[in-house]
Amino acid sequence: MSNKFHSNMYGWEYVWRDFADSKGGQVVEDQTKTNSPIVSMHIPVEGTDTSVNFAPFRLKGEKQKEKGTSATIHFSPRENFVFSIRSEKGMDQIGKMMGLQDIQMGDQEFDERFLIQGSDPGKVVHVFAETDLRDLLLSQNTSDLRLVHESDHFPAELKVPKGRHAVLYGHYDRIEKFEQLEAVFTILTSVVHRLGAIPAIIGEETDEPATEQQRTSGKLHSPLLDMA
Repeated sequence: MSNKFHSNMYGWEYVWRDFADSKGGQVVEDQTKTNSPIVSMHIPVEGTDTSVNFAPFRLKGEKQKEKGTSATIHFSPRENFVFSIRSEKGMDQIGKMMGLQDIQMGDQEFDERFLIQGSDPGKVVHVFAETDLRDLLLSQNTSDLRLVHESDHFPAELKVPKGRHAVLYGHYDRIEKFEQLEAVFTILTSVVHRLGAIPAIIGEETDEPATEQQRTSGKLHSPLLDMA
């Protein structure tokens, strides 16, 4: 029996520990509780000064069973570009009818599944131009994917260092399978590479001057801002 299949039988915390071991990462546990539950997991991105950071969360006001997973990757920004990709639900559909900005990728399934917004539509299209990346987002039933400039509202486990930006992935279910964690890791690292490849991750300077649009900051709200 493979380690991946075996780990899936023992619950999400076993899977997260198995994944961290396989990637040279670490899990952080709450030592104040008898069962020492996992509060976060940190997976290094090879050749960079950053990591993909996972944390379980519970939606405020929801019942105990309503649990989800967030993951972030932070990097040294080259511009103030922001984007938000959310699953099409309820108010999002109403927002579209009221004229809320909706960027079209030209991929019917992707465009129908997600509400896509951004401060630079052309750059959003560039970041998500690869079919493999869009297919991965679709296959994981992604709830939310955003680029953010600050993390004051984040739980401590996902705080972004001052002066860094982050791409945040949100899933309204607990991620319990090894291959799901691998997919989220791939999504986040792929997006940051598309944003500027390794220079954006490790903070190298670029010779390209920022445009006025790139220097202008924007904020996009999401329900996952209300994480407990």
